[in-house]
Amino acid sequence: MAFVELSALSNFTFLHGASHPEEMMARAAEMGMAGVAVADVNSVAGIVRAHAKAREMARVAAEEGRDWPGTRLIPAARVVLRDGFTVTCLPEDRAGGAVVPPDLARPVAGGEGGVRPVRQ
Repeated sequence: MAFVELSALSNFTFLHGASHPEEMMARAAEMGMAGVAVADVNSVAGIVRAHAKAREMARVAAEEGRDWPGTRLIPAARVVLRDGFTVTCLPEDRAGGAVVPPDLARPVAGGEGGVRPVRQ
């Protein structure tokens, strides 16, 4: 059975995530993982870089004539509410992954590295 990580924080979540989204995708592929959900706290900041890396890995495999089963990128966001309740939001299907809630997509002034501060 293939393993899928459903909530991996990237380094866009300051002081929590350690790895760059590109590194997360590359390592997941090396480990033969079926998928990885790149999430950040109250943000979708790491998804673009993770998606670019997934596309690059598929392109290189095609150029080398290798069949690429691929490690699927699952766009995610770990939402932390004022009362501390935390949930990782995952799309139900591809169409859902293309829709980003406005509060998660809007840049926040003074944010560190694209990280949205948890609302107090």
